[in-house]
Amino acid sequence: MQGTIQTIHAKRGFGCLRNTEGAKVFFGRSALTPPASFATLEVGMRVEFEPESGPKGPRTATITVTPLETPPVLSFEALAAYFHRHAAG
Repeated sequence: MQGTIQTIHAKRGFGCLRNTEGAKVFFGRSALTPPASFATLEVGMRVEFEPESGPKGPRTATITVTPLETPPVLSFEALAAYFHRHAAG
């Protein structure tokens, strides 16, 4: 499943995320898969996780941070041509 980190309690080692349906899901430090670490998590990060049932409701068995998709890099010449075309306006 996919979700977004909503809260992080770093000192206590847990947090909550929302899955794509909007449900709140608990996660603990031990659920993170390398190379992610609890210190690198930020509110708003997209993650993939394996859900499981916990004693107080849904929680994650594992969490993997979803890498951001970066746009393709344009060459200097392509950027210069783009600005030249659009600067005349």
